Formats: sequence, structure tokens, C-alpha cells
Amino acid sequence: MNEDETWTDRDDAAVVAEGMPLQSPVRCADAFMQTLLVEGDDADRALESLVTPESRHLWAGFGDARRWAEAVSVRLSTTAWYGRGAPDVAYVKLVPEDGRPWVVAEAREDDALAWISLVWRPEITEYGPLACWRVHSIGLPIDPEDLPRTAIGVDPRQLS
Repeated sequence: MNEDETWTDRDDAAVVAEGMPLQSPVRCADAFMQTLLVEGDDADRALESLVTPESRHLWAGFGDARRWAEAVSVRLSTTAWYGRGAPDVAYVKLVPEDGRPWVVAEAREDDALAWISLVWRPEITEYGPLACWRVHSIGLPIDPEDLPRTAIGVDPRQLS
């Protein structure tokens, strides 16, 4: 930051995001959203590695997802919500970029533009147990019973 810039609550949010543990589903959701904004074979391969194998065909080359990501201006919540009785399922809220404060005191459900539904899948990672979240969908939260879960009941937040 130079002397013409001032620290904002967006900067506070960036510090919070950088301090999240590696096993946070928000990190996977953020990588997914950022990669949607990149074109090319490397980006396509990265996107394929970030989604559940069961949902790859539904993304159909990620074209619609890319157009949507380019058309909307969103922010990710740094607070993941977990499935009721299903800590291996997480939801990351996308909120519209509409000028509201970046750092809020309490997480709300009613301001979501969409949700990213994620599943913790330790058997499909080459980077170890702390990089196991996979995106399944963007839209309404999907019930844990309808997701391709392989680590039912395992709570990744308990890993170190």
C-alpha cells in the first residue's frame, strides 16, 4: 500500500481469507471461482480437478459457468456452512458485490446470490488430506443425502 491508499474492510477480509486453514472449503470455492475467469487448457484441467468426478459431465466444459462468473459480480463468504450432521459437506455463500461492508459481524442466509455445494473427498487428491474439498454445484444448497459422499461423518476441521 502506498501513502495515497487507505486500509479498507476489503483489506481486512483479504487478511481473514489468507489466514484460513488449508482444509477450509472456502479455499477450494475461491480457487474455483477465480479459475472460472481464466481461459485455456490449463484452466480447464484445473477446473476439472476442483469438481467432483460425478459432476464433471454436468459442467459441460465449464462454458456456462464461465459466462455466469463473468456476468455477475460476487464475493465469497469466508464463513463456510456445514451440512447438518454432515461435516464432510460444506456450503460457501456467494453474495452480490453491491457496496455493502466486506466484513460483517454475523453470517446471514438471506443475502445469498447462490451457494457453492462442496464435498470432502480425500480419496481423489494428490495433494494430501488437507486439499480434499471438491465443488459439486453452484445454485441452491444440495442436501447431503443427494451428494456423492465417500467420507461420511468425517470432519475435516478436526485435521491438523
